Amino acid sequence: MAKFNLLPAEVAPSKEVTRATKILNSLAVFSSAAFIVLALAGGSAFVYFNSKLNSLKTSESSLKNNIQNLQATESQLVLLKDRLSKIQNIIASREKESTFAKHKLVAELLPEDVVFEGSDLELSNSTIKITSGDSLALEALIKNMLVQNTLTSLTLSDLNYNPFLGYELKFEVR
Repeated sequence: MAKFNLLPAEVAPSKEVTRATKILNSLAVFSSAAFIVLALAGGSAFVYFNSKLNSLKTSESSLKNNIQNLQATESQLVLLKDRLSKIQNIIASREKESTFAKHKLVAELLPEDVVFEGSDLELSNSTIKITSGDSLALEALIKNMLVQNTLTSLTLSDLNYNPFLGYELKFEVR
């Protein structure tokens, strides 16, 4: 079929205008297609990142619960450590009590000529210092201690002789 143009030739668009119109039409179609593709890509990216965000929120809440559980466990451990240290202090004081009882026993076994100079109580060891004018009183003291059999360990750590005071003995009691 033939094309009929009823418009006068002066009103008809020029070749350059029709060419520009074709370019603009193809550019509009291309930009519309690009816009649709970008909108679909943006929508799919939004859905993807939204699902990632939800999974991260779930992971965060799970980690927060784990942290709270660990904090509760840690506080229980701190309380247990405190209790253990208090128990150890009580046990140490009981050990001192038994050592004090041993010192008291030695003081009760002293003959008349033996003088109790002092004692030192510590956690690791304890010492008793005595003096005597003669060795016979010391011999009687040692015999009395051997007869009792309540002392597990009695070590003579120091023995000195002073002409004015007599014998000075230092025992370690365990």
